[in-house]
Amino acid sequence: MKAAKLILCLILMTSVRPIFAQPSESFTEKARKAHAYMSSGQIDKALPLIDDLLKEDPTNYQILQYAGYIFAVQGKYQEAQNYFDRCIQAVIAQSSDSNPVLGDCYMYRAKCGYSIGNYPDSILYYKKAHDIFVASKGLNSKEAAACLYEIGNSSYSLGDLKTAQDSFQKALEIRKQVYGEDSVECAQCYTYLGMLSFSSANYDDALELYKKSLAITSKKLGENSPSTATCYYTVGT
Repeated sequence: MKAAKLILCLILMTSVRPIFAQPSESFTEKARKAHAYMSSGQIDKALPLIDDLLKEDPTNYQILQYAGYIFAVQGKYQEAQNYFDRCIQAVIAQSSDSNPVLGDCYMYRAKCGYSIGNYPDSILYYKKAHDIFVASKGLNSKEAAACLYEIGNSSYSLGDLKTAQDSFQKALEIRKQVYGEDSVECAQCYTYLGMLSFSSANYDDALELYKKSLAITSKKLGENSPSTATCYYTVGT
């Protein structure tokens, strides 16, 4: 359930792109209502509209994307993957392979793979998303950094520590440029880099990285935030 809530949070923060190519006013109005319901967390009201819209146009990539989001929020990751796969095929057929919507679909397809423990699949789709965002938004974009961070996360879960280290380090360098060196986004990278150092028995390096993460997190989120508490725990270990 935690993973489902995280996916919903990320969806609403980033990539529900209200792009409607259909000329039908009723179709467009229905799609806007579905988007509004999703944004307010009223998934039960959005789902019937999504079903109707897909009956009317089963290859509309925006609506397929919405359907994938809904199933992901419900924790039905296999079903979500199917809709994201259909969305990917539709975007490629109707648009271009550099459309940012395609990058979004790859990202959430990857998140579904991660949520069910299919880390190789997750890495594959994060890499595809990374390539799209580099082409459409630039090598040092926040979207490219997010993909690298998630590649690091999936690689760490898979036990590929070298790839994880390289990915987190690259994400950190980009995030320093995009968000600033004392950003929460950088603190996240420091935490994982600390975990990697700890795994390699480089305890002094690990402690230094954990302390960097703690200093940033406590400053930005406050001493009483759950993230700060986690940082204190890692420093203590």
